[in-house]
Amino acid sequence: MPVGTKALKKRIASVKNTKKMTKAMEMVSAAKMRKSVTATQKTRLFTTLNRELVSHLSYVEDISHPLMSEKEAGKTLLVLITSNRGLCGSYNSNVIKDTQAYLKSNGVTDVDVLGVGKKSAVFCKRYGYTLIGVYEEFSDKPEFDTVLMLVKRVMNEFALEKYNRVLVAYTDFRSPVLQTATVRQLLPLTRDAFDMFGDTSDTGQSSSQMENYIFEPSQQEIVNEVVPRLVEVLLYQMILESSASEHSSRMVAMKNATDNASDLIETMTLVYNKARQAAITQEISEIVGGAVALE
Repeated sequence: MPVGTKALKKRIASVKNTKKMTKAMEMVSAAKMRKSVTATQKTRLFTTLNRELVSHLSYVEDISHPLMSEKEAGKTLLVLITSNRGLCGSYNSNVIKDTQAYLKSNGVTDVDVLGVGKKSAVFCKRYGYTLIGVYEEFSDKPEFDTVLMLVKRVMNEFALEKYNRVLVAYTDFRSPVLQTATVRQLLPLTRDAFDMFGDTSDTGQSSSQMENYIFEPSQQEIVNEVVPRLVEVLLYQMILESSASEHSSRMVAMKNATDNASDLIETMTLVYNKARQAAITQEISEIVGGAVALE
């Protein structure tokens, strides 16, 4: 058998092995995606209700909280949510590209980055931002208790006025084939910030209604308890959305790789068969030619 057909045979075997790996990764990612999507959907309603409560309370003029106070222009803290691993299509590149576009269009230059996932370091290295920390320990299904250490760090540094605002760059999960890279303001919790989160409540009506409520124990004590809880659930929800998006992107990427491997195997098998048939035809011709010569 000619060297060319032997090389093709080895390459076909190699692509078949790759196809087995990508198919296995696709199935694993699909299982993780289902779990992540379930967790994401379960917490969406709770997050929305918390946001609406604080949004309504924000219209009461005599309440205040350090996490709701707007500060003078200063440094921005960016929480960038990426993945620890690759092989997830354009998941990381989309959030990195859209984040840089947002910062550039809004004139934000003095930025410190707090990364979630190893790939956040790529963003800082590419655009020259300061990376002050990376959280790599979040599992495929982030638990609320493990996210708290990140949330507390963000709230403490904002309350100490080290940063004038906190932005979060993450990927919003819409469907297994559609995820949207998004940048939103987490702190301070202003009315504009609530608009960014898509709060569709009737704020004008809420303002007049809240003035007629009787708060127990008091408005301020409720605000002091609810506002930090809201920041916790908002950031936790963003991490869940990103986790579901990552697994979805990886599942789709591995499915595409598996399909491409199947097409490549089919193409190379056809070329291999043609080469093999040509070699057999040539050998038969040589045998016939030799027999004729001996007559």
